[in-house]
Amino acid sequence: MFTADALLNAISQAVLATDGDGTIVASNPAADKLFGGDTSLIGRTLAGVMTGHDVSELFAAVREKGTWSGGRRRSGKDDGLSFTTASALRNANGDIGGFVIVSTPLDTLDLPRVDESERLRLENRLLQAERISSLGRLAASVAHEFNNVLMGIQPFIDLLTKRAGSDPAVKLAAPRIADAVARGKRITQEILRFTRIGEPTRVPVNVAEWLHAFKPELVQLAGPLVTVTTKSDPSLVMLADAHQLRQVFANLVVNAHHAMPNGGQLEVRAISEPMSDGNPTPIPAIHFSIRDTGVGIPEDTLHYIFEPLFTTKKFGGTGLGLAVASQVVQQHKGHIYAESTLGEGTTFHILIPAAPAESVAATPQQIMSRRVRTPMRVTMVEDDESVGAGLVAILEFEGITTDWVRLGAEAVSRIAANFPDAVILDLGLPDMDGMQVYEQIAARWPDLPVLFSTGHGDRNLLTKTPSGKKVGYLQKPYESDELLAALDELLA
Repeated sequence: MFTADALLNAISQAVLATDGDGTIVASNPAADKLFGGDTSLIGRTLAGVMTGHDVSELFAAVREKGTWSGGRRRSGKDDGLSFTTASALRNANGDIGGFVIVSTPLDTLDLPRVDESERLRLENRLLQAERISSLGRLAASVAHEFNNVLMGIQPFIDLLTKRAGSDPAVKLAAPRIADAVARGKRITQEILRFTRIGEPTRVPVNVAEWLHAFKPELVQLAGPLVTVTTKSDPSLVMLADAHQLRQVFANLVVNAHHAMPNGGQLEVRAISEPMSDGNPTPIPAIHFSIRDTGVGIPEDTLHYIFEPLFTTKKFGGTGLGLAVASQVVQQHKGHIYAESTLGEGTTFHILIPAAPAESVAATPQQIMSRRVRTPMRVTMVEDDESVGAGLVAILEFEGITTDWVRLGAEAVSRIAANFPDAVILDLGLPDMDGMQVYEQIAARWPDLPVLFSTGHGDRNLLTKTPSGKKVGYLQKPYESDELLAALDELLA
């Protein structure tokens, strides 16, 4: 009978086990050879051994999903490529007590039928994945900071608009600045969705009502020289995250605007059409077609338009819009593809599963100008000076007394001293995690409404909040009417 140690010692893959803090508590000879030059790794930290990996990201992914995998330059004893997987080690209570990491050197894989060019292709794909992952982390950080810059501008635009009166300069400038902020917001949303695509919250949505509510934004994005028409049967109901699909359609309409610099026609049509999806029995689906009369896309380019960072725009293109659109549609269990003829235009086709026949469609959400009850008091936890100053200005303009707290550690004591009606809480604080601040607030004041405000795509964190708790979420930058509507809803 072979023991577990004998089996581990016999395999060629490097196997490591760590405690919950990342200190190595066990390793096999292959791991010692790969990462330590035949020196025992026990007692060393995983971060110190696997320097080619972002260990904190690895641990975070395992805590969230249970597993992690990826190709990385290992930077241990040598500088080769490895394919690494990580899993959680759970104790008797089901809590994560440690981690197990298995790393397979690419050059040890037994691939007799793969020639040298194929091996190099595989290595290049792993390196590209690593570069995109690193770029994604950097881009997410930049997007967060850029959102704070935009959020520092947005409240003052709202104040100018509310107080413009008959001043022609303000009436001219405020909408232009607002359009620039909106464009910046769309760009950062593309980046954040590319780097952290959240699982869609799919609910039944009436297609005709959704398009009707969305059409004013489509018209604005298409520009004054483009005529926009929407067509849909009133009975069509899709199973979708309406917020995520708005971003998909916005990206496509912006592309259509660029393809029609001298104006043209843009038609958005929805019909019922079964989707095979590779199954013998077709799935009921909603088929959207977004057709423009623009310059078209060359056939040799059409195959690459959904690849990340690919763009044909000489100026202003991020190369992420269609990649994000493709990811969102795939997460909806749908399909997206394009047809185009040079000089005649382009049609994007999106198929989204239909909702079951007995479903009740949700009412489309529209941002309305709503005034919360006054007098009222709000405690705002926000570390960014420009964002905080703008929010205080707009809240106090609406008659809301605001206590501004810059550090998470001070939030609980300030709430206890001021007895606010609601809390506006930034998730990205410099001294402690915003969710930790929330947990302290919820433990002491379980019925106190909390409105999360963030420049990251952190909506999924709200699934961890206690059931029935009054919580809301706003993605920076947001307009003052959105803030007031969110507060109104929480306090209703």
